[in-house]
Amino acid sequence: MNCIPDAVSVVIPLYNHRRYIEEALESALAQTRPALEIIVVDDGSTDDSASLAEAMARRYPDSILVWSQPNQGAHSALNAGIARARGEYIAILNSDDAWHPDRLRQCSDAIGDAAAVATAIEFFDGTGASVTDAWYREARGFFDVCHDLPLALINGNFIMTTSNLFARRAAIMDVGGFSNLRYAHDLDLFLSLLVNDGELKLHDAPLLRYRRHDANTISEDVLSMKAEWAMVTAAYVWRLMQRRKIDWSWYAKLTEICDKHGLTRMLIPAMAFLSSLPGEKQTCNALYGHDDFARFFRGTSR
Repeated sequence: MNCIPDAVSVVIPLYNHRRYIEEALESALAQTRPALEIIVVDDGSTDDSASLAEAMARRYPDSILVWSQPNQGAHSALNAGIARARGEYIAILNSDDAWHPDRLRQCSDAIGDAAAVATAIEFFDGTGASVTDAWYREARGFFDVCHDLPLALINGNFIMTTSNLFARRAAIMDVGGFSNLRYAHDLDLFLSLLVNDGELKLHDAPLLRYRRHDANTISEDVLSMKAEWAMVTAAYVWRLMQRRKIDWSWYAKLTEICDKHGLTRMLIPAMAFLSSLPGEKQTCNALYGHDDFARFFRGTSR
């Protein structure tokens, strides 16, 4: 698809967020730099989320496009929206989050020749009240000390969410889009951009409002999340080894991080699994395509 230069397409994956979707859409519509289009992909919601989004699309027919698909997971909804998008840039907004009105303008100005931009974050709860997040401050503080973005993201994904991604559509497509993961598809994409020699800029203005609530995906299944975290780490290291001279001091730091989070024992089977696959399939997409390994691997996270 030929993209429209300098235009921004907003992609909103939607699933059972009837309480929040209107606020998310309003924040996308209120941007000081208007988007070319706002694409909402409803991933088989079982509440009336899609109906609320469609009602807003009728009010703003030149701005909002909505369609539904059977439930396939956030990665599928994101990839479908990105495939349909016409803008040179993709800005993702999850249906329970919201943006500062100047987010698209500032990210457009900041991206330069980089593959993507992520910003600082403000946190709010299900009622809309501001909250603090000590985990975020600690994870971001790790980067401020080490100044190594891949290591810092493996230690703790302080970019937090796909809602914090403003990227060139071509850069996302070049790494194959989002992988078939439930909990770590965002981390996998961030690391894939970096290992593909793309720059991921950090913009310090807090232009994303990330909503903390009981239904956040990350709170569902700690063991599965940890297994995906380890697989994403292994896939990044595997690709790094194919592309760059090995820096053993870097691997020493990585090992310290993996030891700290209990990931090290999972890296050997993950690397063995990746090495058993044909070159073009050595990605995280393979994890849930092999049921026996997926069950085994999840067990190693205990």
